[in-house]
Amino acid sequence: MKKVLVILFMLVSLVFTGCSGDKSSTRKDKSVGTKDSAKKEENSNTIKFSKLTDREKMFLNAVSNSYFVFDYNVGKDFRYMVVWIDKYQLGKKVHSFLGQSTSLDADSKGIISVQVENDYKNIEHFIFSVSDGKSSSTGKLGGDKDIDLSKFSWIKTDNSFNQIKIENNEIVLGSICYISLSNQGSSLSQDFFNDPEKNIEEIKKYDTCYLVKCKFFKEQPDLRDMFKK
Repeated sequence: MKKVLVILFMLVSLVFTGCSGDKSSTRKDKSVGTKDSAKKEENSNTIKFSKLTDREKMFLNAVSNSYFVFDYNVGKDFRYMVVWIDKYQLGKKVHSFLGQSTSLDADSKGIISVQVENDYKNIEHFIFSVSDGKSSSTGKLGGDKDIDLSKFSWIKTDNSFNQIKIENNEIVLGSICYISLSNQGSSLSQDFFNDPEKNIEEIKKYDTCYLVKCKFFKEQPDLRDMFKK
């Protein structure tokens, strides 16, 4: 529970820090308002890798073995968001871990965070958090006990593309891939994140790979249909 509270505090702090920065720049020069409006329109319906400070990284490292943090910015169209993890074995999807489903205010921005907790042998928990500065929600799921981490090395990769356009598409935010200690792996390429299906060969060499995904919706999605077996 303590870890979840720390994560929520971090998310709210990140959102409010961004908001206060926007307000101060507006007060300095009213002429900036027009430019800000144009920039807001340009950045609307986008998601991007969050550039954390060393202090923020220190806090997250204290409560999580691996984490993914992204900033989202939506306009009036997209009102729901789902975040989850797909598990792949040798390039074939075998399971989905539904993380967080949440409604969104029109013209809102916030933070998505996904943490992976593990000990020396098993993945203990997945923690999914979403905050827009007004409210925060966090879900904690049991992890994956089917993989013995002591037998593998792992590589974490973030989708660090500068700005990802939100459309009616699944977005891969990042990956954690495990490969036998006797083999050698490498970070997934940006091409993979841009088009996972076309570049699925990249994860076929990994024994197990977890892809962190999200999708934005204009209407409330049917999760039973989305995650049916």
